[in-house]
Amino acid sequence: MHKTVYLKWFYFLSKRLYKKWMFILLVCLVPLSVLTLKITASQKSGFVQVGVVNLSGDTGDKIIENLNSGKKIINYKFYEKREPALSDLEADRLDTVWVLPEKIEKRIANFVNNPDGDNYIIEVFKKEDSLKTRLALEKLSGAVYPFTSRPFFLKCVREETDFDFKNLTDEEILKYYDDYFNNGNLFRFAFPDGDTLAKQNEQNYLTSPVRGLLSAVVLLSGLAGAMLYVSDEKRGVFSFAKSRDKMLISLASVFTSVINIGIMVFCSIFILSVNTDFGREICISSLFVVNTVLFCGILCTFLKSVAVMAPTTVLITVADVFICPIFFDFYVQKTPQLFLPNTYYINSVHSNLYFKYSVVYALVLLLITLLLYIKKSRE
Repeated sequence: MHKTVYLKWFYFLSKRLYKKWMFILLVCLVPLSVLTLKITASQKSGFVQVGVVNLSGDTGDKIIENLNSGKKIINYKFYEKREPALSDLEADRLDTVWVLPEKIEKRIANFVNNPDGDNYIIEVFKKEDSLKTRLALEKLSGAVYPFTSRPFFLKCVREETDFDFKNLTDEEILKYYDDYFNNGNLFRFAFPDGDTLAKQNEQNYLTSPVRGLLSAVVLLSGLAGAMLYVSDEKRGVFSFAKSRDKMLISLASVFTSVINIGIMVFCSIFILSVNTDFGREICISSLFVVNTVLFCGILCTFLKSVAVMAPTTVLITVADVFICPIFFDFYVQKTPQLFLPNTYYINSVHSNLYFKYSVVYALVLLLITLLLYIKKSRE
């Protein structure tokens, strides 16, 4: 009997939510965000625009192949002549232009024989010396390195007086050099509280904030549910209920709003492939729902006016986006972000410590809720 009553309450509370334009907007915001991020992540996502002019034939093609390997933080536009590339640079359509000149093999040989001289290998054109153009040059250096390191090695070995390699051909000497290379990784990336490696999509700087942004939508839905309850209370919708029961009704209103949006967000996390394993995702999402409901429920207990609740909702939402570790996570944010439930949800994905903090946060909010409930019971 009780289960049927609860289900009816949930149904009717949900039904009335979908009659509110603000909630419909929140519902639409989730799939639109997912679709936008899905399309954006599939596009070129580099933050440096580089024009590459290849005048050097096969060797240039191999260098370009090296440039295209790895993370796509640089967008390359290829030209057959330097004039169009330099025109685009002047028009601010490019950040820098790299020209791979003709007879690049000879330039490499001259550089190896006299690296201190004016024996450049690649011409670089740029309008300003910015951080991103200097970082892009690191990528260029890495792409050219294999073509300079082998002749450098051969030169050093041939000029070494302590060893006699006259009986070995260049190919035999270079074989020793090539044998030292392998496909192993020099670095292993892990999070501080565990050995879980970042997934590929989590390393994409376009999709990595999506969990935080969607969690902000969940919190906003909770605040919207709280504001709706405050509005109903002012209109006397729940005048039949006792003071203590009104608190339970407020929590039910917030829970209905949060769970409706939360389920969509949960599915979106998997659609965008920024999820952790299913079991952990269920745990951290459930805790986040509980924390959000309790946080918003406590808030609407203290703020009993729509005139106060509305601007507070805006301020909390803005603070949530900027304080929580969505786009940035500086030291100055560490303390204030602990008051918001999103922090624990976002960090719990990779941090067992924050998962425990999330449980503690839930217990603290639950204790405050119980104390408020006891206080209202005595009114």
